[in-house]
Amino acid sequence: MNYTRNEALEESLLNEMMSEIEDPSRKLNQPSVSSLIYCLTKGYYDDVYGASPDRKTKLYFTLGLGLERNLLVSRKHTATEGNYEGIFFHTDAINNSNLLEMKTTRMKPGDEPSLTDNWKHQILGYLKCIGATTADFVTLHLIQPEIRAWTLEFTQEEVDENWQYLLYRKSMWEHFRKIEEPPTAFTYNQEYECTNCNWKLLCDARSSK
Repeated sequence: MNYTRNEALEESLLNEMMSEIEDPSRKLNQPSVSSLIYCLTKGYYDDVYGASPDRKTKLYFTLGLGLERNLLVSRKHTATEGNYEGIFFHTDAINNSNLLEMKTTRMKPGDEPSLTDNWKHQILGYLKCIGATTADFVTLHLIQPEIRAWTLEFTQEEVDENWQYLLYRKSMWEHFRKIEEPPTAFTYNQEYECTNCNWKLLCDARSSK
């Protein structure tokens, strides 16, 4: 048997998968809960100049979102979306009366929820939008295959405090869109978001002026 690696086919299939799961309404429905919890500077550059994720990012994105969509296919009709106080939202699904949010992760399963700060901001934001304080949070662990489901109960104070955080981020998002300038580098992000970011060199250059 002879074989030759077909890298062109790999790239073609990966791009096809990306195009199938991309949401064409994303740029229209902005700002959203999701866009406000991640780096505002990267979001600006992605929207203005176009996002060009590297191969690894594409693989993680298609794998994660593809699995989530397939696992929740029978529940998709119960998803909730809309606009609350100028912020767009689109939840994964509803489990009975609870918000259901699913994430794929490379973290090891443990005895407590693998809840990152950004995922927590996202869930709290969705809860505010739908007027609830309880969510079902599901993680699908990929490296050590496992699924974990947790019911998270927040206080109304936690939900409201998080919403004020998102409203502040929204005001910054609107300000920089209005003046047509990228948000100040290394200000509206978490440090880990700079790792392998396509715009890191541009942020370095702008912050050194």
